[in-house]
Amino acid sequence: MEDTYLWVYNIIESCNNDFHFGCADILISLFVNKYKEADRVSALKLIREDKWNAVHSVLT
Repeated sequence: MEDTYLWVYNIIESCNNDFHFGCADILISLFVNKYKEADRVSALKLIREDKWNAVHSVLT
């Protein structure tokens, strides 16, 4: 599970456009379906939200 978590984390960190974020959302959903680890899922969602805000703050 740790390897998968780190893999999804790294993908989220590499997102730089809306298409990438859509793919990251799907990966998070798949992680939820497979592991059902609430703490890890919450962490991935927070990381995704922070990255989204960082990318889109450049546009404003």
